[in-house]
Amino acid sequence: MDQLDPKLRNFSAPFINPDAIKTFVREELGCKCEDSLFNQIVMGMPSIFSGENPGWDMQIMVGFRLLISITPVQKLKSINDDIMKILQAGREIRDKHGLNRFRLVLLGHLDEGLFGICQKKAQQLDERMHVHVIEMDMSSWDSSVRDLEGKRHD
Repeated sequence: MDQLDPKLRNFSAPFINPDAIKTFVREELGCKCEDSLFNQIVMGMPSIFSGENPGWDMQIMVGFRLLISITPVQKLKSINDDIMKILQAGREIRDKHGLNRFRLVLLGHLDEGLFGICQKKAQQLDERMHVHVIEMDMSSWDSSVRDLEGKRHD
């Protein structure tokens, strides 16, 4: 865990609602994480770990066991290429830091055929990776970062 972004070690805790994360993880993603894991939740935008952003907008780590990366479908330029890049980066982070599972959550609409392709790509890499789609209107999603003066940084 030594590469956890130092700015996030204690910073994100006051902004995290453990009950909401637990509900999301259990009900939306179908994970059966034990209750004690939800005592340690870290969130980062775009990443908890230092280094290059591999294409997601947010990460959540639960109990130093489960790593979740979240990105809007509309942000993906090529489902085949972008999904594989994100899955490989997620697996690398998961394995490097001794985490148990990686879940990629895509926000927005993805038709059944493309979702099937995403699931197959995850299964080809290994059985401890899953792709989820949460259907929602992403037309107002703004994943850019603004500084204190309101200047946009994409």
